Amino acid sequence: MRLRNICISFLVCFTPFVFAQSGPGGVGDNTTNKLWLKADANVYSDAGTTLAVDGSLVQQWNDKSGNTNNASQATSGNRPTYKTSIINSKPVLRFSGNTFIDPGALGIAGTGSFTYFVVVGLSSYTAGAL
Repeated sequence: MRLRNICISFLVCFTPFVFAQSGPGGVGDNTTNKLWLKADANVYSDAGTTLAVDGSLVQQWNDKSGNTNNASQATSGNRPTYKTSIINSKPVLRFSGNTFIDPGALGIAGTGSFTYFVVVGLSSYTAGAL
């Protein structure tokens, strides 16, 4: 009986080291999550020095995965707009027309499998149009 209690204590003490995850929501880590972009962190109106404020154009959006796959847009006319307090009081990047931000070379093979999770807010919607 005494040996059983020691084994259980050992497993409980060391479990966090074996199963700890550092990705978004505790899912994955920098080896399984190649890119993690958060609108409420590391969004810049220049090449990574000046944090974006409401209404500014976004030049660089820094990766939070730990892989430094920062997204950027060199062409001013193609940059998305940073907006604060839009979805659940959180900021967003607003894309319209030809605006986009390039995550660069992520090292994801074109034949590999991967999953994207994206939160999108539509300004209007027509049933069956999507």
